[in-house]
Amino acid sequence: MRDTAQLLYEWRQTRLQLKEQFCESNLQKAIDWWKSLEYHTHGFNYDHMNTWPDVWEYITEGFYTNSGNGLGCFYTAYHAAPKKNPEVWLIHDLEYGDMYLVCHVDGYILNRSSGKLDKYEDIQNDIDILEKYSADKIIETLKNRDDK
Repeated sequence: MRDTAQLLYEWRQTRLQLKEQFCESNLQKAIDWWKSLEYHTHGFNYDHMNTWPDVWEYITEGFYTNSGNGLGCFYTAYHAAPKKNPEVWLIHDLEYGDMYLVCHVDGYILNRSSGKLDKYEDIQNDIDILEKYSADKIIETLKNRDDK
């Protein structure tokens, strides 16, 4: 089992690879890294942004969920390439019959249940987007949450 320091190091390396070369293969590596973590049944309330952890809390607490890993993919893309304006989407995945968070960045969807990087244009009929959360809104909510 990897400890928190190891996980933070691995996440940093994943981020740096994506920052160095923002490409499909590195986006897939980010998905793969998050999906490699041991899943738990319970995490945070994915449809209430004020309950979302920041990335360091998420890694430290270790309650990895499918939605949480969508948020993790967002944090990876945001810290690697903030100008790409990544977003978090709450989706109803019609193909897999589940609701969860994904990251949308540069026309790609990260964190679908398949574990594969998808171009949004190729799968848009397979998902219903229930909510879109911008990076600015997520970061602002995290900052305000800490002030309470």
